[in-house]
Amino acid sequence: MWTAEPLPLQKGVAVTPDSRFVYVGHGAPTDTADSVLTSFALNADGSLGSNVAEATNGTSAGEVVVTPDGRFLYVTSQGSDRLFGYRIGADGSLTAVPSGPFPSLEAMDFVSFYFVSSSHIFP
Repeated sequence: MWTAEPLPLQKGVAVTPDSRFVYVGHGAPTDTADSVLTSFALNADGSLGSNVAEATNGTSAGEVVVTPDGRFLYVTSQGSDRLFGYRIGADGSLTAVPSGPFPSLEAMDFVSFYFVSSSHIFP
């Protein structure tokens, strides 16, 4: 889990619909190593609570989106042109979705009507 070391540039931020967790993608376009996605519980007053999850994904995380039902999170990787998907656990934990990361540069989510490219997620 996250330590006191500073993390690279924060690029994408998403909050679950129930406001219990916040997810932050990190990374700079010049990165050569995989980026980190961090997650924190949110306290009732909106302040950050404990670190509940971390996941590595391709270089230079871009957009971070939580689905409207709060069950899944997607993060784009600008440096490696991949899309990473995670199932969000009841405790905020992240489990990689089967068959991911997705190598294609574009995908369409017909359930929540998102268009996803390697660098952006468009509602």
